[in-house]
Amino acid sequence: MKKIGRISFFAMLIFIFGLLSCNLQVDDTFPDTENNQIKITKITLSDKNGSGSGTIIRANTIMLTIEVDNFDNTYTTSFKVSENTGILNVLSPNSAVWTSPYKDDIYHIYVYATDNKNTSTGVCIIDVQNTLPQITNKSVFLTSTSAGNSVTVSASDPDTEPATTLSIIVVPNTGAITPVSQTVSNSGTVTFDWSPTNVAISQTINLSISAVDDNPNTASDTISFYYNKP
Repeated sequence: MKKIGRISFFAMLIFIFGLLSCNLQVDDTFPDTENNQIKITKITLSDKNGSGSGTIIRANTIMLTIEVDNFDNTYTTSFKVSENTGILNVLSPNSAVWTSPYKDDIYHIYVYATDNKNTSTGVCIIDVQNTLPQITNKSVFLTSTSAGNSVTVSASDPDTEPATTLSIIVVPNTGAITPVSQTVSNSGTVTFDWSPTNVAISQTINLSISAVDDNPNTASDTISFYYNKP
């Protein structure tokens, strides 16, 4: 009587990472050779954030595990990202870890199982998205002299895994900003010094703010205020 063994490794890793759905296409046709039947019966994706939306946010570490039906339990497997991007580490014949790139795109991971006579294939289609950073607060502190004016900006990035570096650039239409840019990890508040030059006695000042992540995505905002020159 034919006995088909089912092999599934790293169940605890799946539990820790949390299940993640994917658009899965599996070859469901057994080869005809009686003693060399092989089939990938299941591919499971999981990420360390426990997302179940089917969308991977940022460059998360994605765990792939497979289950294979094979008559004699002697087979080899391989994993391949068709776009040849990110970092793919094969841990065993039944598991691999893929660290996706930051850039928004659709990626395909192909899995092959073979006993050197017959082959079964499967593919997961993964939608990687990188969310826009956010400028969450902004304020201006003005003094009665030309020195001591400051601009405070708070920013954050919803993508918290891995840590995100934001460049916040404040560009005035007149005067100088020091420093030109600063960074925060995931979220934070930074302060810039504003030194007005060539400003009329009474004038509305407009400052443009940009927060840029590593996709790169850019969030923009403006601070407008009325300035009385000392």
